Amino acid sequence: MDIEPLKIHAIIHGRSSKRGQIIRSLEHFTDDGIVISHSLTDYSFHAEEIAHSIEADVILSCGGDGTNHEIVNGILRRPVDDQPKLAFIPAGSGNDFVRSLTKRTIPDLLDQIRTHSEKACDVIAIDIQDAKKYALNMCTSGISGRIAQTANLRKKYLPTGISYYSAIIEWLFKYQSPELKIEIGSKSKEGEFFLVACANGSYAGNGLGLSPQSTPFNNTMGLTTIGPVSVLDFLRYQSTLKKGKMIKDHRVNYESHNSVRITVQSGELAVEADGESIAILSTGQSIELTILPQALKIFA
Repeated sequence: MDIEPLKIHAIIHGRSSKRGQIIRSLEHFTDDGIVISHSLTDYSFHAEEIAHSIEADVILSCGGDGTNHEIVNGILRRPVDDQPKLAFIPAGSGNDFVRSLTKRTIPDLLDQIRTHSEKACDVIAIDIQDAKKYALNMCTSGISGRIAQTANLRKKYLPTGISYYSAIIEWLFKYQSPELKIEIGSKSKEGEFFLVACANGSYAGNGLGLSPQSTPFNNTMGLTTIGPVSVLDFLRYQSTLKKGKMIKDHRVNYESHNSVRITVQSGELAVEADGESIAILSTGQSIELTILPQALKIFA
C-alpha cells in the first residue's frame, strides 16, 4: 500500500531580505516521503489567509513574530482536526518567540518533522472589541503598544531596525501611562501602568526578557506589570531585560495566571500582539486574555 507523502508548505515573508536564501534552503526538504511547496506573502494578513486555506500537514513559518502571528491565527480558525503543525525558520527582525525554543539547524528541524517529534504548545486567546485573536508569543499593552503602532507605520519607508528604535525613543519621552484595573480571578489591582505583558514566551521587542517566568509549554500565562517608571529607569534596566533576568524593583511584578482582564479607567491603552498593533482602547473598554493549553502542535 502506498504511503501518502508528508506535505510541507513554507510561508515566506515577501519582504524578507533572506527570502532567496530560504527558498534555496528548502532543497534540504526534498525527499521521497516529502512534498515541499512555498508561498511569498504580498500584503498584510496574507500569511493568515494562506495558513487558513492551504492543504498541508506542516506549515513552515519563514518570517518573524508578525508572520508567526498571522499563521497561528489562520491555523486556529480551522477545525481542530484540520489544523497543520507548525515549524519555524526565523527570518524576521526580532524573532522573539523562537528565543524561547531550542535552537535548531534546518537538518535538525527536518529530522523532527520526519519523526513526528512535535510538541503541544500553549496559545493566548485575546477577546477584544467583540473580536477574538490569538497570540503565540506575547500580548502587551501600554508603551509597547504605541511603539508597535508607530514602528509598523514607519516600516513602509524605513529599515525595520531604524523604525523600531526611533519609535522607542519617541514614546519614551512622550508616553503617559493610563489608569487601569487588572482583574485576576477574584483579585484586582488598580493604578497607572507603564506596561502590562501577558506572555507565552519570555522575550519581546527584539530580545527584551519582559516575562522570564514564561514558557510556551507550562499551561499558564506569564503576567508582568510595570508601574510608573521614568525614561532613565527604562534605560537603566535595558541590560537586565536583555539578559532575560527579573528586575528587582517594587514597581515591576512577575506572576503567572490562566486568565487576565484589563479595563481602562482613564486615558488610552494601546495593545499589540506578537509585535502587531491590534487596538487602542479608551476609557471603559476592556481586553480579556486567556491561556489555551496545548492548543497548537509545533516543532520546537
